[in-house]
Amino acid sequence: MAALIESNDLIPDNSQILEEYEATEEEKKRFLIGHKGNLKSATKALAAHMEWKKKLPLPLTEERMKYGAGQMPGTDKLPGWMGMLTNPKTGEYIRSKVSNTRIVWAYGAMCDLDLETDDYVSATADFLHANLPRDSDEKITVLVDVRPADGWKAPAPLKFVPLVKAINAQLSINFPERIQEIVVFPMPWWAVAIFNMVKLFMNPKTAAKMSMLSGSADKASPDPEGVRDYIDEGVGTVEAMQCYPHEFKGAATNAEGVEEK
Repeated sequence: MAALIESNDLIPDNSQILEEYEATEEEKKRFLIGHKGNLKSATKALAAHMEWKKKLPLPLTEERMKYGAGQMPGTDKLPGWMGMLTNPKTGEYIRSKVSNTRIVWAYGAMCDLDLETDDYVSATADFLHANLPRDSDEKITVLVDVRPADGWKAPAPLKFVPLVKAINAQLSINFPERIQEIVVFPMPWWAVAIFNMVKLFMNPKTAAKMSMLSGSADKASPDPEGVRDYIDEGVGTVEAMQCYPHEFKGAATNAEGVEEK
């Protein structure tokens, strides 16, 4: 068994993991770190991941239409509720001012919790697979904006928690060591207080990646204090909601896992 790994240092025994699956060196490294250096556990998990990738794109339930960037909510379709945040003028990726990682922006209020949770999990998995190169150890920052807009289902922020948990489980299984930070905003002050107490009992590494920002979640509410630590004013915020189809790059994948335009 390999020694426990607590950092992203080069792992010398990557070559021992699944040569027959043609996993990249970066994939081997991420899975070994994600499984704390346990070679047997990492090998088993990576084998399952390589089999999982053969099934992409993951199927949605029959009544759901194809999801994709710019697709807005409706009674019979899954919206393109997340995307890689880009500059609408230049098309360049916008990076976190905190960590210089690319930003996945998600509109929580766009989710319709009457639809199948598995559909959202499948769509998210396909999106991440299309946008995160296998041969990189890139991490991403996820900003989840729960403010509503016209025509969106806009579930209460706390009702969004089970979906976040389901997606987080998918991330842990198939995308280890990909998340730099997840920030949910704006949440009621008391919800943030409770969440911060719960974090004391979480795995320290997981807890360090998750945070909430308090503030009003009304449609016209300004960005809460703290958002400017990650992005500049007017970028991907409530002011740009109506420009949603132009704010994001990519979402769905085709049968080869290549991003659809």
